[in-house]
Amino acid sequence: MNSETTETAEAEVVTDITESVNVDMWQTIEEMNPEALTIPGMEDAIVGVMERCGQPTILVYSVTRCVELLVEQHGMDYDGAVDHFRYNVVGAWLGPNTPGFLYRFDRVDSTE
Repeated sequence: MNSETTETAEAEVVTDITESVNVDMWQTIEEMNPEALTIPGMEDAIVGVMERCGQPTILVYSVTRCVELLVEQHGMDYDGAVDHFRYNVVGAWLGPNTPGFLYRFDRVDSTE
């Protein structure tokens, strides 16, 4: 198998997995916690769910993608979107089913 064929096969597998996840995501969330809260208009920012000991499973959103969506959907500038997100989204505690927000850290190879 040449590298082009391998890359195509890998892309097809990733596409199949992604489509399967998108189709099953809402069903899985419903099964894990039917009371999990969502943020209207931010569905594209969902990166997964989080399980916590003794607490309900909650949705987890990408902070970066949430800010991007505020800029795209509401015409906010970047700084305004960050401020809005911090105070009005992260700052909105609605009980134990309130979503979590992921600040992703890219790992740096320490051997460099």
